Amino acid sequence: MHSTLDGARRAWLRVTRGWPAGAWIQAASRTFLEARNDFPALSRWGMHATVTGLAVAAIVTSQLSGLAGWAGPVSAALPATVADAIAPDRHTSARGSAGFLVRLAQPRTALGEAPAAAPSGQATLAAQQRGTVTYTVQPGDTVLRLAEQFGVTPDTILSANGELAGNPDLLKLGQELVILPESGVLHEVQAGETLSSIAQDHKTDVATIIAYQDNNLVEPYTLEVGQKLFLPGAELQGGLAPRYAAAGAGSSAYAATGRFMWPTTGYLTQYPWAWHVAIDIGTATGTPIYAADSGYVLEAGWSNVGYGLHVVIDHGNGYRTLYGHMSVVIAQAGQSVQKGQLIGRVGSTGNSTGPHLHFEIYLNGALQNPLNYLP
Repeated sequence: MHSTLDGARRAWLRVTRGWPAGAWIQAASRTFLEARNDFPALSRWGMHATVTGLAVAAIVTSQLSGLAGWAGPVSAALPATVADAIAPDRHTSARGSAGFLVRLAQPRTALGEAPAAAPSGQATLAAQQRGTVTYTVQPGDTVLRLAEQFGVTPDTILSANGELAGNPDLLKLGQELVILPESGVLHEVQAGETLSSIAQDHKTDVATIIAYQDNNLVEPYTLEVGQKLFLPGAELQGGLAPRYAAAGAGSSAYAATGRFMWPTTGYLTQYPWAWHVAIDIGTATGTPIYAADSGYVLEAGWSNVGYGLHVVIDHGNGYRTLYGHMSVVIAQAGQSVQKGQLIGRVGSTGNSTGPHLHFEIYLNGALQNPLNYLP
């Protein structure tokens, strides 16, 4: 047997000597023939050949599957029961029916999209304006802070939300506010008003009102009572009138010093501005509240205009101070109090979005900026 193989090897070497790859073929042949008695080597070669064959088969199979996918859905070539079992899995994934990744449709909501149907009844301009949003009041919110957050003026929020009645202190938790997309005033037409009178009252011009698209004004520009007009860039006119009901005055056993002290400790959560001529001092519920100066307690108890539990002190020199949103009222109406005397504790009663003291100073019935009087 060996002599026969040796003869065949010599003949093969003579034949392949002149081939371009003859040297490589001859070397491989010698290695194979020399290893014919080496069983471990033959086993390794056999294993390598098997693995190589399996890899080639897998590649060919995947290519054929891909071509089948391009030709059409796989389920079309399967029995109905198998296709039904596969289809749900494909359709609930991010892959197409052929198994390839596809872009999923993403839901998108734009503030400026028009509603599917016009609202029934007399729609307000606030509901029609492009970009208008509805906001639910959260703990700690103030009209001034919301105006800064949405990039509009406080007047814009006050004018678009009639329940505030032009008073930012009527803001309360859970209240839904209409937030207009730009600064201005939302005006409701009253009997006898014209575009000229409205523009004059709000220190703007007729052309600006007409040019605002959502006003839907066309010649001859006839207005209807109750019609809503948006006045871009305008400001609310007038001012915040005193709201507490205290009247008259009493005689205090302690004379006022004429100089006010801070009524509690904390930090300012809202500064004075046109429609909030007061300061809000944020602090923990139960923090002591003291009389800012000596005087006579005109009111002590519940307020019906948003202050909740409150105290009003007449200082006998033209000044009065108001302390709102208390959790506990300690002073009593008709009582004389000294400067620095405990009159109540901080709370969040009435129209409030969190524990704080609402503090006002009046001079002869007119609201004053408290920061001009506090040390």
